[in-house]
Amino acid sequence: MKKILIIGKGGSGVKYMAYVLAVLLANKNWYSTIIYNYDAAVRGGLIEARVVASEKPVTNPYLKKANLIIKLAKTKTEGTYKAKIFLYEKNLNTRNIKAKLSKEINFQDISLKLFNTKQKANMIALGGLLKICGFVKNIKELKKLMPKLDPENIRAVEEGFKLKEVVTY
Repeated sequence: MKKILIIGKGGSGVKYMAYVLAVLLANKNWYSTIIYNYDAAVRGGLIEARVVASEKPVTNPYLKKANLIIKLAKTKTEGTYKAKIFLYEKNLNTRNIKAKLSKEINFQDISLKLFNTKQKANMIALGGLLKICGFVKNIKELKKLMPKLDPENIRAVEEGFKLKEVVTY
């Protein structure tokens, strides 16, 4: 069972990233649940996607400790989060996250450099997530599982998959 927490703010692509992950898992015949937590603000407010994925039916989607946390934007989060691995965007407050392994990765700068926009940062982070959790072995498998995914998003996921800072567990 893999437990994943994606933290961002409205507009940072958290919901889309979790949705793409859930579709990919369904195409692999895995079970998954997504629980969104967000405030009333449309843009700029806190959003979290809590994803629990398993090859067996998920009976309890509660996420107390995550295998992986990805933080994409500066947010005012409450409480303390725990994880094995934590990937986060550059220059973020990470005091409330406790992890065995933490890596600062500048997803937005990578996106800006490769795509001339920061909007692919979430897909680059998704590539790192897929590699860390072992959901796909390579981009060829991703393309097979997600044939309708936009080619630029595939390319962004591939860039995240190739990041040297990303490790598997």
